[in-house]
Amino acid sequence: MTEPTEELPSENPPAPTKKEKKPRTEQQLQVLAEARKKALEVRKANAELKAQEKAIAKAEKEKSLSERKKKVQEYHDPPQPEPEEKPKKKTSKKKIVYISGTESDSEEEEVVYVKKPKKKKKPKKKVVESSDSESDEEPAPRKTKKQPQPQFTQEQLKERAKAQRNYNKVYTQMFGGLQ
Repeated sequence: MTEPTEELPSENPPAPTKKEKKPRTEQQLQVLAEARKKALEVRKANAELKAQEKAIAKAEKEKSLSERKKKVQEYHDPPQPEPEEKPKKKTSKKKIVYISGTESDSEEEEVVYVKKPKKKKKPKKKVVESSDSESDEEPAPRKTKKQPQPQFTQEQLKERAKAQRNYNKVYTQMFGGLQ
């Protein structure tokens, strides 16, 4: 009941025969040597370029990471608004003029203090209405004052500046900085 077994081919294939190298001429060998040199130079240049690109990418990643960390830090710890200080009286500024003496051999300098002229304020115009009870004419319309510009807090100013920077950034990205 045993059947004869067939011999299977061995698992190790026979060793391949070695190819013999073609004999090359001197001219062919010189061309190959030059091509190897050029290839080596190109590989070196590519490696340097790749290393520089890697360094740039790393710097950009570090920069973006630090910006993200800063943004998170600002979100968690918003800057405290500084208490508004009352404006102090302006001190008179003096302009200093140095005049070097050219007549004498010694290098002495004369200091002259010159006060800057103060700017004159324009007087405000007052509107005076006269009431004439005898006239039947309608009174002249009152002149209205312009509404003062709203005063912004430091935080609001920062937010407005941030929004403006974002807008400028998006604009330049969209239109390539055309002006």
